[in-house]
Amino acid sequence: MPEALPPGLFEGIGVVGVVLLVFWLLWSGRLVTKRELDNIAHDRDEWRAESRIKDQQLQIKDDQLDHLAEVGRTVDSILHAIKRGTDRDGAA
Repeated sequence: MPEALPPGLFEGIGVVGVVLLVFWLLWSGRLVTKRELDNIAHDRDEWRAESRIKDQQLQIKDDQLDHLAEVGRTVDSILHAIKRGTDRDGAA
């Protein structure tokens, strides 16, 4: 980025100019402190961990729902077999 600036742009601005430039860069969000970067990285890591936990919980729920669906199909088959058995006994 500095190589894109014309040479001699900052010559003669002095200490006050440098302080004002740094303050403006911080205020506008173009320059951030290490503490802010660390906070952003910490938040990112927390969100990733939460996302992994939530994904694992959803996978467990999906597995449980698959199991319950299979139990439901089995119970349905058993009830239909019982009904067919009682229909044959009642008709005979």
